[in-house]
Amino acid sequence: MGDSNLLNLTKRIIKGYEINKDEAYIIWKESQNNPYELFYAAHKINSYFYGKRVDLCAILSIKTGGCEEDCKFCAQSLHYKTNYKETAYLEKDEILRRVKIVKESGIDRIGLVVSGRRIANQKEFDRLSEVIRKIKEEIKIDICVSLGEIDKESARKLKNIGILRYNHNLETSSSYYSQMCTTHEYNDRVKTVKVLKEVGISVCCGGILGMGESIDDRISLALSLRELDVDVVPLNFLNPVAGTPLAEIEMLKPQEALRLIALFRIMLPKKKIKICGGREVVLRDLQSYLFYVGGNGMIVGDYLTTKGRSIKDDLQMIKDLELEV
Repeated sequence: MGDSNLLNLTKRIIKGYEINKDEAYIIWKESQNNPYELFYAAHKINSYFYGKRVDLCAILSIKTGGCEEDCKFCAQSLHYKTNYKETAYLEKDEILRRVKIVKESGIDRIGLVVSGRRIANQKEFDRLSEVIRKIKEEIKIDICVSLGEIDKESARKLKNIGILRYNHNLETSSSYYSQMCTTHEYNDRVKTVKVLKEVGISVCCGGILGMGESIDDRISLALSLRELDVDVVPLNFLNPVAGTPLAEIEMLKPQEALRLIALFRIMLPKKKIKICGGREVVLRDLQSYLFYVGGNGMIVGDYLTTKGRSIKDDLQMIKDLELEV
């Protein structure tokens, strides 16, 4: 494509042009030897739509493990022997305590996550709803949730109690998905995203990169997210967990991960692209680069089953880069 052609394409993207699968593949292939033109193009696009603004959030697992699904990347699946055992729901006071710590650290949004395909029953849903009301009353922090599959009635109830955003990832492309999970289908995930959009809840939906998928799968994932018109795109990098089928897979190299962030920015120019799980172990000393190559958000603190780095360190990085939360 060449430097001048990529620069011209960048200008067209800013004006509303959407690149196709073939163009995305050419951009990816030509960036192998010299990724910096791709980085610059992604940076230009991100700067145009978002300037120096970045979006930060934390997550809290309020029920961990015990999942009956067989997702090959997941430490919480009952199908694999990992070090992560099923835990009961956190008590309300403990949830409030942990959420308060996040708020006091300077983060204004938190995602509450429950393991499993969906909320088990109405009693659990009602208990969670009461916790959400309590958090909003006492702590004044924006709340997102990730509860698996959800029907329209339950989604409306969440909206009525003030849930503005819901996370439900596609994980990978439609063609590769059956190699990662056999206990539910890709279309089940798509259906949930459509339900959320129908009731007016902002959708946080992305995937995991580095699970053995091809570049075609990665491009297809981006195209699916574009077609669904999701609001926030969380990109995770696989951090292999002992005991899972992907335990021995080679992790992405830092430059490859940065190129993927840039490619997603070019394909999804107006979306918030949030870099999440695996950031620390994959990007290592290049973490701050994620904001140069098109990322404009992060999950900070710990993840569901793996440790992140301190919120203090991430906020210092944002300050040093002279970005605005």
